[in-house]
Amino acid sequence: MAVCLLVLAIGSLMASTRTADAAPYDHETGLGYFSLAYQLLTTEWATHLTPEPSLTTGLLLAAIYLRCLGRPLQAWKAISMASSNVQFEALRLRGNPSGQHYEDVVHRQCWTCFVLEW
Repeated sequence: MAVCLLVLAIGSLMASTRTADAAPYDHETGLGYFSLAYQLLTTEWATHLTPEPSLTTGLLLAAIYLRCLGRPLQAWKAISMASSNVQFEALRLRGNPSGQHYEDVVHRQCWTCFVLEW
């Protein structure tokens, strides 16, 4: 659910920047979607012991939204949380192979974290 909300938040932010009368980075655009999604993600991140790819994807989308708003410190925090999840998932893959598709998802998320941190 959080991933869907973040896609809506990013979409509404990008749609608002395409209109001529909107400010380039209106901090209210998509905030309703984002705040609910971020609350869900941080709660899940703090309470679940086993990371899941959907949580990492949500955190990466949250970082992209925050970067679009020009909030680098908050974006870095979301990327850091996503990076921690990816590291735990990679460690879990070493001891228990879960299939090629799952490994590919973890590798893509790892590279996404790397690109966003850069």
